Amino acid sequence: MKKMKRLSTTILTVFAACSFTLLGAGIDGKWKGETKLREKSVAVSMDLKADGSTVTGSVSMGGRKAKPMEIFDGKIDGAEVTFKTKREGKKGSQTMEWKGTLAGDELKMTGSAGKKGRRSSEFTLKRASS
Repeated sequence: MKKMKRLSTTILTVFAACSFTLLGAGIDGKWKGETKLREKSVAVSMDLKADGSTVTGSVSMGGRKAKPMEIFDGKIDGAEVTFKTKREGKKGSQTMEWKGTLAGDELKMTGSAGKKGRRSSEFTLKRASS
């Protein structure tokens, strides 16, 4: 009986580790979409890479001329991803917090900034073809 219990625990552990690794790897790549900021459509692109439970990469907002913002404090837990970026502007730097859910080739994101995240935007990114 103890052997069966140990075997089933081992199998579950291996399955959970494989699932976690596959979901983390699933976020790797380039993502593109649009969001509304002050009633204007703004292009958003993300270049993401998972390494275990850590996410790195960059976010660009505003099209080709946009300066990429490096991701920091990036984490992935199953299909959930969170990270921060910092944007330099005329009034100093501003930290943005990002939260998202991976569902196949779609990444549903919320980006928030300002005091207590008062300015936020929800949008969906699609995996960019190679």
